[in-house]
Amino acid sequence: MNMKEKLERFKITLPKFKFDPNALLEQISNPLIAVIVGLIISDIFLAIMGFDAIAATQALFRGSMGSQYAIASTLSKSVPLMLSGLAFAVAARAKIFNIGTEGQFYMGALVAVIVGSMFTIWSPLHILIIIIVAFLAGGLLALPAALLKAYRGVNEVITTIMLNWIAYYLVKYIASHIIYDPNKPYKTVDVSNTATFPTLISKTDLTFAIFVSILFAILVYFYMWLTVDGYEIRAVGLNPHAAEYAGINVKLTTIKALVVSGGLAGIGGALHIMATVHYFDTALTYIMNYGFDGITVSLLGRNHPLGIIFSAIFLGGLRAASPAMQIFAKIPKEIVVVSQGIIIMIVAIPSIIDLLRKQEISVEEIMEKKEVNPSSEDKTEV
Repeated sequence: MNMKEKLERFKITLPKFKFDPNALLEQISNPLIAVIVGLIISDIFLAIMGFDAIAATQALFRGSMGSQYAIASTLSKSVPLMLSGLAFAVAARAKIFNIGTEGQFYMGALVAVIVGSMFTIWSPLHILIIIIVAFLAGGLLALPAALLKAYRGVNEVITTIMLNWIAYYLVKYIASHIIYDPNKPYKTVDVSNTATFPTLISKTDLTFAIFVSILFAILVYFYMWLTVDGYEIRAVGLNPHAAEYAGINVKLTTIKALVVSGGLAGIGGALHIMATVHYFDTALTYIMNYGFDGITVSLLGRNHPLGIIFSAIFLGGLRAASPAMQIFAKIPKEIVVVSQGIIIMIVAIPSIIDLLRKQEISVEEIMEKKEVNPSSEDKTEV
């Protein structure tokens, strides 16, 4: 493949937008109905447990959107969730279940602390370097699972879960023995000021990282829907046999989807460090579960980059409201988690059904969109 052909792979074909008010109304109303049903069932559960359901609902809204501080906290908590959600969605579009976003998130956080504390340079450049290195670290952790999936048919769920533990103990060891803070050995060193995002709203933890995370969601949308590589990932997810017959290299596309997925999770870990915590403790408390929560975010957003923006904010709001529900509604933390889990489960049910439903695209449909010879290696149009 010559240079011209390589450049054509990234050719962007602008889509034809069709405004369908009925479809738009359905897309808006269905999630709202699911949220309302989830709140009602959650309130019933709280009432059965002997708590004031009305006070709990009021506290939930108060803690997530009841003030400028609450809104800022909601948006701040959505930043890493947005990236980990995008990470799972890219792989899911290829029908690959990347359960390793948790470990990949750890690797991104680790390199953010290392690169962020090693030197100081112009802040935008420092942040850009960390983002690039974090993408490489997350993608590198996903690579073994991708190779095993592509060439040996090993189930990616098993390998990515195992890689989670490798990442956990590797990051834990490095944090405890190499990059720990001599004055506070229970945590890593802090990143330098040039490796942190400036605050967007004073006296809150909301930084300009929110715009970076939204930008990545838009970029992933462009990549997945407006480039050849993105189309190939989606085509393999819909029907790998038809995609292969149409000339798509299924093995390479599988590797590509998992590596890009891991890289996005790594960026999520880096943004979390640079935007909010600036370090993490040796028990990894500050960075745990963001990768797993990204799976929920992706499902709530129907594995669509633009939908993930809103689902990440939704889940960020639930996280932000947790202290308010404990303080104002006098609900124990464990019950708050169960209550919010009920809401998430109800909202996620339609997305889970869509994900598990068998959807296939025919060879003719792939060929019609690709407009290439089935045996050709040249794939230049979507």
